[in-house]
Amino acid sequence: MTEPKSLQIPDGMVCITTHGSVTVETMQAYSDMRSFCEGHGLRNVAWQPIMKSLVDKARNDATQKMLSNPKCDYLFFLDADMQWRHDLLAIILQTAYGDLPQADVVGGWCPLRGDPYLPTIDTGTGTWESTLPGQGPVEVIRTGGACLLIKRHVLERI
Repeated sequence: MTEPKSLQIPDGMVCITTHGSVTVETMQAYSDMRSFCEGHGLRNVAWQPIMKSLVDKARNDATQKMLSNPKCDYLFFLDADMQWRHDLLAIILQTAYGDLPQADVVGGWCPLRGDPYLPTIDTGTGTWESTLPGQGPVEVIRTGGACLLIKRHVLERI
């Protein structure tokens, strides 16, 4: 289990996006993550599911909601068709604000749903590349949005 290190984590928003129903497994992962965060003192997170909307519209709506709150410093997207570890947000925040504070965007390792099941990263080759989970931060030029933290100043410039 990853214990969050002592960091000053700014206010932020976690957005679960879905165009329809959410599986029991996803809701359990969501509940476990929220309980873990709150149990470790991370209580300055707005938990915002956005249901029954196309994912791109849900992301736009979440971005507008986050930017309307001047206290929010990041927006963390999770797609509702996934499962994740209970300490995922703590790991992403540790990376974004502790280990690599210069990183504007931090994503989690997510494979494509279909064959060839490659992770959604591109380090500059122009293709989705094969890589193994657990190797630590990897600089990429693009990645998927299914598990993605974006800092406020990036969204303000878009």
